[in-house]
Amino acid sequence: MNSFRINGLKYLTLTLMLSVPLMATGPRISTNVFQDNKNDIYALDSAPLISSDIQKGGLIIELVEAVYAEINEDVHTNIIPLQSMMKFYMTQSSTIALIGEELEFDLVKNASYTKIPLYVIEEVYVYNKLHHKDGIKYDGNIAQLKGLVYGTSNNDDIKRFNENSITVKKGSQLSLMKKLRQGDIDLMKTSLEGLEWYTNNKFSSDKENFKVIDKSKSYSVVSIYLNEKGAANKALSDRFQKAFKKMVDDGRYRAILQRYLKDSKKADIKSTLLKQYRK
Repeated sequence: MNSFRINGLKYLTLTLMLSVPLMATGPRISTNVFQDNKNDIYALDSAPLISSDIQKGGLIIELVEAVYAEINEDVHTNIIPLQSMMKFYMTQSSTIALIGEELEFDLVKNASYTKIPLYVIEEVYVYNKLHHKDGIKYDGNIAQLKGLVYGTSNNDDIKRFNENSITVKKGSQLSLMKKLRQGDIDLMKTSLEGLEWYTNNKFSSDKENFKVIDKSKSYSVVSIYLNEKGAANKALSDRFQKAFKKMVDDGRYRAILQRYLKDSKKADIKSTLLKQYRK
């Protein structure tokens, strides 16, 4: 049976190792967190697609666990808050997959992962109008953001930003939203799904102050990175890919999207976009 949890013990240990501040509420620990597990999956928190605050861990977690259930594999899904932690989990022998946007596999020696797109997101730059009453001018030219402080939770091209005198601060989506509200950063990148969820659930009292910068929309992909190191992992990866393709082709993928998005047209668009990215 598949299990979903925030890996509290490993999270605490790794947090101390990396000197990363703990979340204010602390992680929730499941009953099996102290066991040595096989078939571990580590997913980067990205509400509402991946989040302990969402039923079944969110759309992406339910989708991935449905594929593994299809091939009769028990998996243990762990949600972690920061992408910087992924390097540690990449090296663990029990890790069969990682979930997130662009991950830095080139930093890990002898890593062997295959990237499978799961869901296409629309990303935008967001600012807070309390601190930028006239908005932020941007038409796709990064030089227009010179002198500003930019927040991201992804592996953006930091060098490109720095070359244009843009200070980059990294953090979780929640911490960046707080910094944006406080004026500690000028703008941040987030998905449209994330912006809607956070402003409705965490910042509802001043949601109208979070504004999307015109012409900043771009597409990105949440992917599963399947560990193919060793014959057993390679075989499991092949089985996952076949089962996932079948799920996309027979409409079950779209059905899961429909249940979360609650919009038939959006489910169709997202399904079509995924098929284009999988070509």
